[in-house]
Amino acid sequence: LDVESAWDAALTDKLLSDAEERYTSLILGSHHVVGTHVSLDDAVGLYRQCRMNDRAHGAKVVLSIDSNENDEDQLAYVAALKASKLDEPRIPNIGLILGEAGSYSRIINPRFTPVTHECLPAKAAPGQLTAVEIMAGRLLTALVPAEWYAILRHNIAYSVSPQMQGSAFAAVKLPHTYSRADVETVEEFVEGPIWNDEDFGGCSVTIPHKRNVIEHLDVL
Repeated sequence: LDVESAWDAALTDKLLSDAEERYTSLILGSHHVVGTHVSLDDAVGLYRQCRMNDRAHGAKVVLSIDSNENDEDQLAYVAALKASKLDEPRIPNIGLILGEAGSYSRIINPRFTPVTHECLPAKAAPGQLTAVEIMAGRLLTALVPAEWYAILRHNIAYSVSPQMQGSAFAAVKLPHTYSRADVETVEEFVEGPIWNDEDFGGCSVTIPHKRNVIEHLDVL
């Protein structure tokens, strides 16, 4: 439920109370600044306002900029990072800049970015990008590092997991690699190059290694 954080306090409280009683609604506190270029400190304050006295599960701030000569299109993103360190519990922040000048803000925003689609006759808002355009931008700017994934088992030459997972990565424009880790023991894998690579993203573990890998896990 997207709730304007500057709305009437009494009406906001009633709306949030009704939503909380239903146990199903997550609250997104939001605020749009249209036509005014605010400072970084003011933007941080807006994120804190959008916490709705810690009743919101996420905060969204959409800003306007006068120009983009000094990376102003990163203002909402920088403010979101700064605001996230000020309050507990931490909640997801969404930071966007209005208009075509703010297209890059949609690339660097890490989560829940509104998108358009190639099949739609028009964009819902100026500056909106498709998911494909956002992923392409993230790849070009190295915002999405390539990671290694694998299926872990012995005698798995028959497995089609690499083709399936690799196709899925390609479909959503992720630069990841999914391979087979064919080893007789879990220890071979744990001591090997994939597990110890700083870009190791994870693996699917099948019998007989499913139990033996438990002792190497941080969380089960």
